[in-house]
Amino acid sequence: TVSQYHTMVISNAIQGMAKWCEAVTGVEGSSGYIVLLVCTIIGYIWINDGFQINGSTSKQAAEEEEEEEEPEPLRNFTIKQLRHFDGTA
Repeated sequence: TVSQYHTMVISNAIQGMAKWCEAVTGVEGSSGYIVLLVCTIIGYIWINDGFQINGSTSKQAAEEEEEEEEPEPLRNFTIKQLRHFDGTA
């Protein structure tokens, strides 16, 4: 059937690529290492938001949130400070 033919073609192509990788690198099973390397790179990019469509990143959003927040004023004044600035204690 057609499905079996396509499976055989893909299998032969993968075997050919594996033989080529082994011939170039001189390492048996080097095609597996290449697949692992590619998957690792894709995973690293994915985890670090490298596939954002609109160009925004989580780092930019975090920076915007930090800019919007104002620091809370200190509330632990001493009596001497209150007398100096407010005049009442």
